[in-house]
Amino acid sequence: MRTAQTSLKLCLLFVGLAVWFTFASTPKVAPEISGIDTSGKRFDLNDYRGQVVLLTFWADS
Repeated sequence: MRTAQTSLKLCLLFVGLAVWFTFASTPKVAPEISGIDTSGKRFDLNDYRGQVVLLTFWADS
């Protein structure tokens, strides 16, 4: 009985990991983002298509 429970738990763990890796590794399309950089030039996220982009959002009140 205990072996069956352990096997079931391991099976559920592997299924859960498989589902997680499937959704975690699927690329998502970023929303359209545009703005003004620190030098005053306008930028558009589409200009960087196919490149890795790190966005940092800063809020100050």
